[in-house]
Amino acid sequence: MVAGSLFLLAKPDRAQRADWDRENATLPRGRSLVKVYVDSRQRLADDPTVVLGQQDFYGQAELKRARWRAGFRHAETISAAALERE
Repeated sequence: MVAGSLFLLAKPDRAQRADWDRENATLPRGRSLVKVYVDSRQRLADDPTVVLGQQDFYGQAELKRARWRAGFRHAETISAAALERE
């Protein structure tokens, strides 16, 4: 199991912005690209504000039918074997 910071980087159109549930912080249903970065050099231990870069990139996967609901028990699971490396 991996846990870490999640960042949402998006440029949604107006319709998508209307669907954004700011109060409950959930995303509208749809496709999402998940990119995984691994801090193998332990840089975050010294400075938790460091943003990991291309050297730390491990792989990515697209979630095509994601339904985002509140709560950990509804989490999406991605196998490391499913991650594509560019």
